[in-house]
Amino acid sequence: MAKSATKSSSKAKKLNLSFSSEQLNIAIGILRALDHPMRLSILEFLNSRKLASVNEIMIEIRQEQSKTSQMLKILKDEALVLSNRNGKFIQYSINHEKLAQIQFALKA
Repeated sequence: MAKSATKSSSKAKKLNLSFSSEQLNIAIGILRALDHPMRLSILEFLNSRKLASVNEIMIEIRQEQSKTSQMLKILKDEALVLSNRNGKFIQYSINHEKLAQIQFALKA
């Protein structure tokens, strides 16, 4: 049985493990941004709507405005959330393209 395991591992496709530190830092930042229940709640809420203001998000997730804004900034910094200023108001939306890329990478 040990021989068959050795044969199959010797035929295994070699992976390209050449990652730059910049690529790894980007991946780490994205995963850290996703690793928080409040930020996941924001993403779930935005996924159910086209646009939402910080006040709408704050009410939905039952958090203070300052805390909600901090969480939105982290998501925006990692390009998971997009913002659009309309006068003095900012509308947030989910970055579907970025999240699709992350889902694809996590399935691999």
